Amino acid sequence: MASIIDKTYKALCFIVVVCLAAMTAMVFTNTFLRYTFKFSIISSEELSRFLFVWMIFCGGIIAMADGIHIRVDLLTARLPKKARTILEAIVDFLMMTVCAILAYGGYVQTSINLTNYAPATNVPLGYVYSSVIISGVGMCLICLVRCARVFIPGQANKGGANS
Repeated sequence: MASIIDKTYKALCFIVVVCLAAMTAMVFTNTFLRYTFKFSIISSEELSRFLFVWMIFCGGIIAMADGIHIRVDLLTARLPKKARTILEAIVDFLMMTVCAILAYGGYVQTSINLTNYAPATNVPLGYVYSSVIISGVGMCLICLVRCARVFIPGQANKGGANS
């Protein structure tokens, strides 16, 4: 199980790096062409935007797995260890619920937009919205694992889903 999680984590990191590199190359090339030759690649802006969306949602899964999303721990830092663990499980359950709603909303939008096409690239917009489904499901699974660790003896103090 741990190897599947590690491989998925590394694949997400690779996707984020590829998206960032491709975005950088496209924007730089388009800018260079625009200012030197008065010519630009029409689909460059649109593809960069699509890659940005995928990068952000895949990065959200990575941030959730590493536990680096912004959180306010003013209350939890002052609680005893057992109460803190229970409160964190409740928070993870609520976050899991929100992520499930996010995934469902992404599914609805993907279904609606599979027949809508981007103007410059003619790519179905459902492909862009599918990143929301993947992100919602991924973050939901991470929260599920964190909630389950509370009820498994000796697992409550483990880190994010990547550990």
